[in-house]
Amino acid sequence: MKVIHLSDLHLGRSNNIKKIARIREWIISHREQHGAEVIVISGDITNDGAKRQFLKARAVIEDLREAGFRVLVVPGNHDYGPLGITESRRSAKHFRRYLAQGENYPRLEIIDHTAFVLLNSMQGEFRSVEMIGAEGQLGRVQLEELEGILESLHDDPKVDRVVVILHHHPFDYKKFHVLRDARRFLKVLSGGDRDRFWTGVVLFGHKHIDHRFNDPGQSREAQYDLDLIYAAGSAVEQDPEGKFVIPVIDLNDLVIERFRFH
Repeated sequence: MKVIHLSDLHLGRSNNIKKIARIREWIISHREQHGAEVIVISGDITNDGAKRQFLKARAVIEDLREAGFRVLVVPGNHDYGPLGITESRRSAKHFRRYLAQGENYPRLEIIDHTAFVLLNSMQGEFRSVEMIGAEGQLGRVQLEELEGILESLHDDPKVDRVVVILHHHPFDYKKFHVLRDARRFLKVLSGGDRDRFWTGVVLFGHKHIDHRFNDPGQSREAQYDLDLIYAAGSAVEQDPEGKFVIPVIDLNDLVIERFRFH
């Protein structure tokens, strides 16, 4: 199975709507070239969590689904409020209504023997008052549910691989950008019988930096006994040649191919 990983679309900023239209067109018209069946969008789909931005995003996602792709989405900090630093309950409701189709997180989607576990890394940010910051937090309840989902998948003969998707960066080095409960999240992922799964994959975004965490001598994949850990860059940020860069992950061979186009 091949998966397109998009992140940090920021619809509503600059001319990103036109850029996303071009990306959507390329994905649909070059299906045989990239070979992907599933599209993952790991948060910051909108720029300010405004209703009009969610409606634009929903139209793009519906076009991709009508073309036969399975599109899986999780929220980021920009989807939950202005500038990505203030959480708004109104924006959270918009995301749930227009993009999450009323479903809660964590969510489990099983596609062709692959279990996709979708997490909301903004869920733990909400308290009795609004929070400020670009950090994320899964929260105790969601982490316990994640642990339960992973344990249930161990005994599921229909599942050969598990892909966990969230927005916030669990390995961030900058204050105000790290997933607050990253340590517990990684402990949940590295616990249990990892040999049960043929593949263990973690996908996220947030920093706008394309990076696979398999560096020689300090591989996070080896450290946490996972097969692939990958942060996508922002899909709307073009390379020095003005080309879009779309990563396609082959879950069979555990390789990432990057397609470049104008």
